[in-house]
Amino acid sequence: MHGLITLEMMKTILSTAFADAVLPVRTIKCAPDVPETPPARQRRKYGLFKPGKKAQVSPGPLDPPVNSIGRLSGDLMLLPMAIWNYSEGRTPIPAALSNVEPYHAYSVSYASQTILRGPSTSDFTSFKSPNSPHSVRIRQQNDTICATGSAQYTGWLDIGHKHLFFWYFDSQNEATNDPLTLWMTGGPGASSMLGLFQEIGPCLINDYGNGTVSNPWAWNRNTSLLFVDQPVGVGFSYIDEGYDVPRDSKAAAVDMHHFLQIFISEIFPEKQFSDFHLSGESYAGKYIPYLGAEIITQNERYPREIQVNLKSCLVGNGFMSPKDIFFGYWETLCTTNPGVETPVFNNTRCDILATNMPRFTGTCAIDDFCYKRSEYIQQYLNTPAVWDALSPPDEIKEYKLSSDAIEKSFQATPEMMSYSSDAVLLLLSRGVHFLAYQGNLDLACNTAGVLRWANSLSWRGQVEFSAKSLQPWTTNMGGRDEVVGTTKEVQVYFDTHSKTASRFALVTVDRAGHLLPQDRPDVAFDILTRWITGASFVSS
Repeated sequence: MHGLITLEMMKTILSTAFADAVLPVRTIKCAPDVPETPPARQRRKYGLFKPGKKAQVSPGPLDPPVNSIGRLSGDLMLLPMAIWNYSEGRTPIPAALSNVEPYHAYSVSYASQTILRGPSTSDFTSFKSPNSPHSVRIRQQNDTICATGSAQYTGWLDIGHKHLFFWYFDSQNEATNDPLTLWMTGGPGASSMLGLFQEIGPCLINDYGNGTVSNPWAWNRNTSLLFVDQPVGVGFSYIDEGYDVPRDSKAAAVDMHHFLQIFISEIFPEKQFSDFHLSGESYAGKYIPYLGAEIITQNERYPREIQVNLKSCLVGNGFMSPKDIFFGYWETLCTTNPGVETPVFNNTRCDILATNMPRFTGTCAIDDFCYKRSEYIQQYLNTPAVWDALSPPDEIKEYKLSSDAIEKSFQATPEMMSYSSDAVLLLLSRGVHFLAYQGNLDLACNTAGVLRWANSLSWRGQVEFSAKSLQPWTTNMGGRDEVVGTTKEVQVYFDTHSKTASRFALVTVDRAGHLLPQDRPDVAFDILTRWITGASFVSS
């Protein structure tokens, strides 16, 4: 669920709703191409510690983690989603693989002792947890393949037969004190390298696909930034031969929770007490709530184990509720929007669409890249220079933006047409803030549908939120005040003992499509900054 759909694709996806109807002629052109951390815990990157500054790992309970979010039931409905942006964007969907296996929990304390670890090979620092089946391979990168103003590290976390690739960037501001933000691209099965090189990373792919350029609106200007190719098997992540790919976001969430525990305790222990934010777009509307729910569940179930300090979730053009998204098609296609002076469909077609909304399912082929920049990312990440820098293992033959394996695996389960609302409700009930930000020119995960979902979400703040009107909000990132969209939010205390309110917000942006940080990078950066600092989107 990541890209742009042409008029021919639209004819296909609407075939069941329109039968043999002829769509109005309209050309959509592709783009040319906690508390303050005690000083004793402020350690250097794992593997680069000074003598006497190692992390000591001690075993914890051997119980495997339990996912408290039950399976969602529903009719199996296949809908390989295509993205239709009126604005410049592009189109991929990578693959992924992952299985849940028993995991030995562990706790970490900091002392002048040395953890069990292996030797460095090929300038990788490698080490293994003594009480779990996990190991890490990490190396520091220079500015050769991604020029940035901060330290960066790449590597693989090995969870048994599953191997997750990560790319981490220190904050350009205060790496020790700034929060940590994880980015996950959607799909299902899209590589998070798309978010890195196409939207929010400190370097972006250039116009020729042979290098990168600096991103003035990089999200790591005020937060450390972590990209992970997940579910395992996506992009540079891989799974050992003979194992099945993961079937849903809940299985992927278990893997990612293991990853995060090790990341903040053994790889970057100075981040263990940092505020942590989950971010992503599109199908991450499923990934993020389920991972958030897994984090909260495990934090509560094992309070003496590694705690991920989850503060908030940011979901861009998210696929939280398929039904609401589908009903939002009519409003998106049959009404005017900022930047769209006339409706895309005429009255006749809109009447047909309204009548046939319950039949609005089908398949369409979106294998080709519409926007060159996505193709350039895949091209660049397969160059000898990048492979020399990253040193992928022999199991990886080629980097791909997308893979049919994960897409097909997820489509074969009820998850594709189910909701992630229960997981969102759990997060809000535990004081985790939730932001849905929307590019108004997106069809696939349209603003009308997400607004419909947000207004109907059954929680303590529903009445107040649904009663509020959308208010214009202004940014001055470009040096002048500009009304860029609308917003509304509520803050709700779940009980009298709560120290902080749960914040639930919707922010929309005009002249932006499915990939908002690409279309309006300055606005996206403003959204991130206000959100993680607790600032309002409207003047009081």
